[in-house]
Amino acid sequence: MKLNFKKQIAYLSLIFLIAFLFRVYRLNLMGIDYYGDTYHHWLISYLTAKNNFIYTDFKLKTMNLVWLPLYHYLIAFLMSLTGIWNVSILHWFNIILGSLTCMLIYILMLQISNNDYLGFFAGLSLAIQPWFIELNVLGLTETLTVFFLILTLIFYFRFNLHFLPVIIGLFMLTRYEAWFFSGFLVLTLLFQKKKKAFFNCFLSMILIFLIWCLWSYINVLDPLAWFKMQKNMVEWDWTYIYGKPSLNLKRIIEYPKLIMNVTSNLFLLGLISGVLNFKKRGVRLIFILTIFYAMLLSIQFCLGKILLHARHTIYFLPLTSILYTHLFLNKRKNLMNKAVLLLIVLIPTVSLNSMITIKSSKSLEVKAGEALKNIYDGGFVISDSPTIIYFSDIPPEKFYSTNNLFWYKNSWNKTELQNWLLNHNVKYIVWENVSYSASWWLFPELKENRILKFNNITLVEVFNEKEYSLNIKIFKVIYEH
Repeated sequence: MKLNFKKQIAYLSLIFLIAFLFRVYRLNLMGIDYYGDTYHHWLISYLTAKNNFIYTDFKLKTMNLVWLPLYHYLIAFLMSLTGIWNVSILHWFNIILGSLTCMLIYILMLQISNNDYLGFFAGLSLAIQPWFIELNVLGLTETLTVFFLILTLIFYFRFNLHFLPVIIGLFMLTRYEAWFFSGFLVLTLLFQKKKKAFFNCFLSMILIFLIWCLWSYINVLDPLAWFKMQKNMVEWDWTYIYGKPSLNLKRIIEYPKLIMNVTSNLFLLGLISGVLNFKKRGVRLIFILTIFYAMLLSIQFCLGKILLHARHTIYFLPLTSILYTHLFLNKRKNLMNKAVLLLIVLIPTVSLNSMITIKSSKSLEVKAGEALKNIYDGGFVISDSPTIIYFSDIPPEKFYSTNNLFWYKNSWNKTELQNWLLNHNVKYIVWENVSYSASWWLFPELKENRILKFNNITLVEVFNEKEYSLNIKIFKVIYEH
């Protein structure tokens, strides 16, 4: 069927406009980005830009070995280009990327079904999907990954042998989920006997893997440090939240339940459509990819290798929209069928509408950061929270993490600690009982004491708030001469 070019441009423009407006509306209503990782992504991007574009984290040789770098380099470049150094650069970048992803869904649908009105409804469903809007507005890397996932599928179905390896290489530099998706797609090329395409794409994957291992080796003389550190961090977080990791078959259904909630049960409709349209090559591939990724998440959670987070389900949103709209592929384009499809598209927006309108409240870390901003009078600060660093308005270069004090646990020598604090001009210490900070076990005395004196140093509590199990304190370091 020959498609009208002007009509396609109109559809693309309308999808982008709707998606963009919904995301801007949500950003303005949200007020404060409540996700802590947003501020860590901001901090890494900021430090990378300031450090001559050498991939840098404020905790030396930690997340810059674990988190893949493409998102942070793009943000660092935009920071340097625009002179905007605050977190808004992440929000607007993700809003535009999320809106473009909705457009790409339309293009992908044209390749799979050659049906413009189904493509429009698939793009529209993603444009107004509350969870996709939310995850696009937050400063998270998943938005870039899902953009590259759809872009990769577009090049895959076009069999563009020249650019597919490049796209896959960039895709793999976003998040580790991209390694799974890339591996799946490249393997299908082998099954289809596309040997040259398989070889080029496989070579691209191996090259990215080796480069990432080399980066770990250069930093810590261990090519698999990125894997070991990620594994240890997940296990530590899992233990902190759920208890000791163990095999529990009851957990196998937790991710399917979450996927159903996030998609307002349209995931099931998508699976039904995948079965009914299994003979269609494009639908079949996306259906199998969706099933395999759902199985991967379920098995990982069952084994205690991944946390239960809605952000991990973002990839199901575009895939589900592609699948369930294919239920109407062979239906007549009458008003009734279009109305039914529109009603299905609107289900998540109606059932989850409160997500779009709710205003975020200030987290305890935001309050602590603002408190530090008001009391700060110079010197360096020990803190492990990128959120506190951001809201303090103190230059990130003025912060040390507790990683710099790991040597202290070998001796617990207070004189050595005093000398280190004095030599590094530390004036404030932020104490938190959170999994990513060592402050609570390096300074257990600060849990109960408002004033702590040792040798010629006095730590005086100047901020203390609790929220559920979380407790954050700020201590001013006073030196006696």
